[in-house]
Amino acid sequence: MSNKVKILWFIFVGWWLGLLWFGAGALACLTIIGIPIGMPMIQRTPEIMFMN
Repeated sequence: MSNKVKILWFIFVGWWLGLLWFGAGALACLTIIGIPIGMPMIQRTPEIMFMN
């Protein structure tokens, strides 16, 4: 995608969606059962924020 679309994505959607995604992953990591779900969520936060 073009850089303009990526910049608009980050400004209007990416930063808050990334924070919510990271927070959900961190909450999942608080339990032993949630760690296999939470760690990939935390690792994919940049992909969500910057639309890679």
